[in-house]
This record gives sequence, structure tokens and C-alpha cells, in this order.
Amino acid sequence: MDPPPWPPGVLWDCIWTYNQTGIIPLGALTQNQDVQLTLSVSGTQPPDVPGQNWVSLWVGPVTTINMLDPVPELLSGNGILTDPNSLATLGTPATGIAADGVARVLLRIPALSVGEQLTLTLLDDHGNPNPLAQGYGKLATIGGRVQPSPLQLTAVNTLQGPMAFAIYIAPGNFNYQGLYSGATTRAVSFAIQAIDFPTFNATAPLSILRPPVLLVHGMWGDPSDWSNFTPLINDPRFFVRRATYNFPISGSILGSTPAYGSYSGASTNALGFNYNATAFLQQLPAVLTEYRSANQAAAAQVDVIGHSMGGLVTRAAEYLPGFMSSDSFGAGYIHKLITIGTPHLGSPLALDMLNGQNQASQTSWHRSEASLSSRLR
Repeated sequence: MDPPPWPPGVLWDCIWTYNQTGIIPLGALTQNQDVQLTLSVSGTQPPDVPGQNWVSLWVGPVTTINMLDPVPELLSGNGILTDPNSLATLGTPATGIAADGVARVLLRIPALSVGEQLTLTLLDDHGNPNPLAQGYGKLATIGGRVQPSPLQLTAVNTLQGPMAFAIYIAPGNFNYQGLYSGATTRAVSFAIQAIDFPTFNATAPLSILRPPVLLVHGMWGDPSDWSNFTPLINDPRFFVRRATYNFPISGSILGSTPAYGSYSGASTNALGFNYNATAFLQQLPAVLTEYRSANQAAAAQVDVIGHSMGGLVTRAAEYLPGFMSSDSFGAGYIHKLITIGTPHLGSPLALDMLNGQNQASQTSWHRSEASLSSRLR
């Protein structure tokens, strides 16, 4: 017999006739939707119905764990929206996450019914449950409350049907305990299990990636200074980009203290770290957007390598409005900072530049590219 249209989550007793191929005519059962069927024979050839068996069918949605980057659609201040209908429809599909300790992935799980109880378990890259948070990240409820794995979830009503939601927060280091120094990626997995229905379960993997790396040149420099910074710039394990604050100074320079003989060729890379921090900060969201798109991965922070004044420019950006952006969940855009030859305690060069009798300060606004590049080899 052909069953009538059947809503998910209904237990239905019906009669079917066994034939030689063993095919059960489902008719309108699926209604062009993915369903999960569990068959159990409750009797064999009842005397009053020769050649027929009673069976019970459980119909429900296929169990899945959808992983989504919440940036930018699901952001609310420094957190994630809590509206179930927004959580059910918004977000960008993600297969990975940067190990910056800040990035988040929304876990969206279709359920059988509103109020359904589910257990969400975090697994390490060997399938072991409930690993240490510092190495493998952590789970949180909608609202941002971090809780140890396994996490108990309750399905809620949405316009897309009953769903359960959770948040995964990335670990703070990719090379946990030195186990992944040569790796390009590593992974965690999520296992979902409905408490009342053992067959309603699924597992989904998520790749963990290294955060993007941004190289910041020094005073009188430009991005080409890093051209010989091998092997990093050619290492496939890293997503490397170069920042710049080497821009022509717009308008005419009317004067300076002390007065210099010529302002020809002057550029913004000679104007100090406080001046250039704004231009540097404006480049960070673009790097993260490119990284997320290229890797289909959530990311909130970058690792920075700053040469000379580039290290000070990076440090100065921390004090600017916008550094603690909601894109970084209020943690700031910088994950780690490595500096090379950065004068954190100041430099005699500053006093030399203020000396109007200094011949070098009067005749040149920049060093040669060869000089800077040689220091980075």
C-alpha cells in the first residue's frame, strides 16, 4: 500500500507485501526530502493476512552537523546572535578554523522535535573524546558560556524546523605540544547523539589551520624588503601576506623641524609609528577576509612579523579605535607578534634626525632597498 504524506517524527504501523526483489514501495513517504528510516518487523504472516507482515517505520530528518563561520552575519557586539531563526539561516559554511584561540564556528544540528535532548562531544584527531581545551579548542552554548565536553543540548523551534545549536572556539596554538610542526592542517571532530534515539547520530570533522601571517616592513621600507625572507614566504604551511605603509605624502610639504634640504620622494613610511598605525590597522580585516575565503575557514586574528619600526607600528595599532573589533570578538586583531630589530626602548636615530646639522638627515629621506633587504637575509 502507498502510505499517505507523513510528517517527520511519526511512528506508523502499516502493512507491506514482500516481493522477490525485497523493495518496499515508499510512495509519497519521502516527499522529495531526505529521511532516515528504521524498520523493525513486529510479526510474520499474521493468519488473517496471508503473505503480509506488520512493520513499524520511524521517519525523521537525516542527522547532520552543519558548521558555519558566524562572521559577519551572525555577530552581535562581541558575541554571536541568539535568535534561533537567525542561527538557522545565516552564516557561511566552514570546513576549517584558524588556531588563534578566538575564532568561532557555529554548529547547527537539525533535530527530531522541539525539546529533543542531544549530546555533543568534541573528539581529537584520533577520535578520542573530550580532549584538553588548550590543544583542541572548546565548546560553548549559544550565549557564549564555555562548558566541558560533552555538552548537553536542547532542540528549539525555528522556521526551518527543530534545531539545536552550539559554538566551537578554536585552540590558541596550532603546534600543540610540538606534535604538528610539520603539518599543514590537523583536525577535531564533533559527535552528536540523540538521547532517546540511538540511531539518530552523526560525526563531522573540522580542520584546524595555522592563522594567517602578516609581514610588516620598517621605516623607509616597503613590502619588497621581504622578498628574500625565505623559507617562510614560500612555505606551503603558511598563508603569508605583506602589509605596507609606504605611500606618497599627498599635497606639498611646507616645512619641517628641523628644516631639511629637500623633501623629494618623501613617503608616509618616514612619519613614525603612530602616524602609520592607522593604515596598518585598516589592512588587517582585508587579510582575514581573504584567508577565510581561500580556506573556507573561520579566523579572527593574524600573526604578525614586524621588522624595525614595523614592530612599533603593530604595537601602536592596539591603541586605536577599531582594533578590538567585533570581527575579533573583542579580543583584537593580533594573535602573536614577532619583531626583528625593533627598537622597543627607542633608537639613537630619532635624536640624529632632529639634528639639523646631520648630513644624512638633510640629503636623504630613505635608505636603499638593498640595505634593508640585506638585513633581512
